[in-house]
Amino acid sequence: MIIAIVINVVMVVSVYFAITNELFALAVVVLLLSKWRIVATQPRFWVQNFIKNSCDILFGLGTVSLMYYYHEQFLSKSLLSGSSNLSWLVFGLAGLLFVWQIFIKPRSSRAWVATQSAASFSVAQLAIWTYYPQYFDSGFVLIVLAVGAAFIAGYHFSRQVDDFEGRLATYMFVWSSIFAMLSWASWLWNVQYVLSGVFIVPQIVLSGGITGYYLATLVAINARSRADRRTQFLLQSGYYGFIMLLIVFASRWGGIPS
Repeated sequence: MIIAIVINVVMVVSVYFAITNELFALAVVVLLLSKWRIVATQPRFWVQNFIKNSCDILFGLGTVSLMYYYHEQFLSKSLLSGSSNLSWLVFGLAGLLFVWQIFIKPRSSRAWVATQSAASFSVAQLAIWTYYPQYFDSGFVLIVLAVGAAFIAGYHFSRQVDDFEGRLATYMFVWSSIFAMLSWASWLWNVQYVLSGVFIVPQIVLSGGITGYYLATLVAINARSRADRRTQFLLQSGYYGFIMLLIVFASRWGGIPS
């Protein structure tokens, strides 16, 4: 346990200093090298190991990407405003990566698996949609990346809930299709919220996360009695519809709020 903590501390510190020295590629390489256990087996198990660790890799890449983005923002704005908020944000993201590695990733109960899926989904979508206005010229590439990240996070949760391949394929097809439609709408009407004047939260993270939670509850209540399933379905659908309407009508349409 102590050795694992030391290795993860070294990895996070290395990633942090690589980012602060604008060595994004090196930070990504260090992160991927820390997943060496994926290939520490016979080659025939590599694909299976990669799939099992895809949620972990997704969270790591999303966090490192956000660290680099906000460090670049810090460099461009610090000379003008002298604010250190962005610098602390980068440090906080590094701390989040450490918490993930030590406390969240090793857990295997259903509640922790759901937490892992939600965290990887949120961080990945934050990174993708934060970069989108400045770095993505193609809406197709944007939607493919967003749906791919949502698929990985959703699969990580679904395979723990139901191991029957037929139902699992159905769950993932429905989730991916719905999120693709949400991504298309978000590409056309890109709404982003700015917290404390620093941290960008794209609306798709909220709407997509709430939709994912709603679908996960439907999967969970499928094992209950028929009468209970009907009651829970109507209740969860009502909550979901109300929150989505609240998000839509409370939005400031037309781009990034100033």
